[in-house]
This record gives sequence, structure tokens and C-alpha cells, in this order.
Amino acid sequence: MLHCPHCFEPLDNACEPCPTCGTHETTPPPPNRKNVLHRRQPPPRLTLYQGLTERRLNVRQRYVVAAAFAALLLLGREAGFVNWHLFRFGADSKTQTPLYGERYVVSGDQATHTRMSRDLDSKFTDTGHAYGVGFQASGGSPLAVDLKDEVEKNLKGRAQLTASVEEITLTGLYWLPLFKHGSSKYRVRLQVVGEDSLVYTGVLEGVTIFNYSGLCSVRTFKQSLGGEIASKVVKSVDGVIRQ
Repeated sequence: MLHCPHCFEPLDNACEPCPTCGTHETTPPPPNRKNVLHRRQPPPRLTLYQGLTERRLNVRQRYVVAAAFAALLLLGREAGFVNWHLFRFGADSKTQTPLYGERYVVSGDQATHTRMSRDLDSKFTDTGHAYGVGFQASGGSPLAVDLKDEVEKNLKGRAQLTASVEEITLTGLYWLPLFKHGSSKYRVRLQVVGEDSLVYTGVLEGVTIFNYSGLCSVRTFKQSLGGEIASKVVKSVDGVIRQ
């Protein structure tokens, strides 16, 4: 049925004028106002920026924001801007330390040359845990940490000891976020002054088998393992010198 567009009265014939207002125009029947008012309208779609500013996010946008925040936090942790960790570790180390000592003593017209060789095989087992949270305005360290640099950094400043890492390898699943296990082999050239005033030189060879569990980035792991290896080098050298 057609209706008049002005008075909305029903018309029997579209060709005849409206008996009420006299117009010839026709229009479809008006919508049911009651159904229109009670019909549930879908909520307007908001952009991510509008959702953040108006604090109205759908489920997909919430996942996007959470994933972006987690990625930013992990990147900041690896770069050194954010340092948060909570882990336990275990390390079994074996070292072989052959040292050769020499001493020249000149008294008047006489010169005395003393030689001595020492060798010691050492085994160490360490366990422990570490945790911490910190922030740094500037990263202060590169994104990729070199294990060799970490070992040499921890060996610097040792009294009567000069050490340089000739070779170091790192194998295993140490890139996993929650569990890290593997081994590291290393060769360290040493020069140390003993209590008998002999200057000892030699090359230490060792291997460390490690296991880490917990929140620990690759960057923090290499820093921790570098300190662990350096401490075993120092203990091995002390053991040989004090024989």
C-alpha cells in the first residue's frame, strides 16, 4: 500500500491525488517507529588511537596493545634500558692449568736462573640464584653481549694476574626465554707472579656445563656466565700457585 508523503494517509491508487491534502506524490510506507527505537544498533568501530584515548578497546585491540607492550619491554631488557631477572643456575666446571715459572736473580757477578713447572686439574660445582629490577636512561651496553668480553672484563684488576681469552665457544639452547642449558669451552693465556716471586706463564683449558631456569635474557645470561668462568679461572690459578 502506498502512502501520501505529506500526511501519510493511505492511497488506493497512485494515479489519483490524495483525498486529504490533494498531492500526487507517493512514498513507501513509513517504518515502524517502535521497531526502529527498540532495534539494537551495533557499536561504532573505533580506531586503536580512539580506543586508547577514550579507554574503550575491543578484544583484538587489547591483544595488540599487550603484545606491543611485551615486545617493547623485552627489547628494553635486552638493550640494557630495563634490567629485570629472576633465575636459578647451576654450573659444573673442569679446568686444567699447567704453569711454568722462571726467575732470574743477579747478585754481583753471579746470575741464578730458577725454573719450576706446576700443573693442576680442578673441578668446581656451583649453584645459586639471582634477581633484580633496574632502569637505566641510556642503555650503557650494546644489544649483543660478547661472552669473551665479559670473561676478560671480570678478569681485569686481579692482583699479580694477567689473562687474555684466546678462544671461547658457547653451545646449547641458551636462547630459550625460561630455560637455558649447554656448555662453554675456553682457553685462557695466563701470566701470574707467585708467592715465591717466580713469574708463571701457561694456558688454562676448561669447560663449564650450565643450567639456567627462570626469567633471564640472553644478555643477562652471558654476563652471569662470564663472571662464573672468570671466577673459576682465578680459583684454578690460585690452586696451582699455592701447591
